[in-house]
Amino acid sequence: MPGDVYAYLCELMEAEGLTPPTTLELDGRARRWCGKDEKNPNTWAMGFDNGDGTAGGRFGNWRLGIDEPWFFRPASLTRPSREEMEEMRRRNEEKRKRAEEARIAEFIRVSATASKILRKAAPARPDHPYLVGKGVLPFNLRQSGESLLIPVRDTAGVLWSLQFIDPSGSKRFLSGGRISGCYHSIGPKPVDVILVAEGFATAATLCMATGYPVAIAFNAGNLLPVSQALRTKHPSATFLICADDDRQTPGNPGMTAARRAADMVGGVVVSPDFTLIDSTAEETP
Repeated sequence: MPGDVYAYLCELMEAEGLTPPTTLELDGRARRWCGKDEKNPNTWAMGFDNGDGTAGGRFGNWRLGIDEPWFFRPASLTRPSREEMEEMRRRNEEKRKRAEEARIAEFIRVSATASKILRKAAPARPDHPYLVGKGVLPFNLRQSGESLLIPVRDTAGVLWSLQFIDPSGSKRFLSGGRISGCYHSIGPKPVDVILVAEGFATAATLCMATGYPVAIAFNAGNLLPVSQALRTKHPSATFLICADDDRQTPGNPGMTAARRAADMVGGVVVSPDFTLIDSTAEETP
């Protein structure tokens, strides 16, 4: 990536409170990395070199629900003619199609890898440190070595990736797998009420407390795609979007993403009640 383009992207990402990449290939492929104070690679970016001095793409953070476009055009570049603009659009469309074909091929490759890993895995041990620490049952999870395996499936049941959770709670996905609109469900088959939550521990706690089926969306940015996919599959169900109340994080991304998902699918947002905790803290001398 040219230095001026890199500096511009860094400025945009830092303005959103995100950690920029150390470098980024402008080949249309998304790269993920751990931002400041992150245990998991939630920050990402991708871009294209348009071949005329300009470049563009998208960047964001799954946990914070950020997804922003970016476009770089040097001040010294003269305005292109109409013919040049059309040629640029044609080249960009070709690049987009090639990148999409490569992305789908990667999805299929990762899907096959996930299937092999899951087939060889054993049922999750109830005494796994993460489960014990969270006080939840393993439900239908499997385990490979020390890692819990959470399947990432679409509404047709196709396995696209896996999430790994180690004993310390660190999480990662198979690199290059499809995540958007995919989830893992626990509990009974959906009938009239469906809960949607971000992580496994939250979902397991909710299922144990309510007996309702819960869909694990994995992150705030995926709450909406998962809710929309499930709404299509279960048009008459009542949706409860169970928010992670990130009240210590500016903009409260968990609540913001949950409200947006609920608005789009006609659902209801539910969130933790910290009233007792706050009042106890205030009374502590």
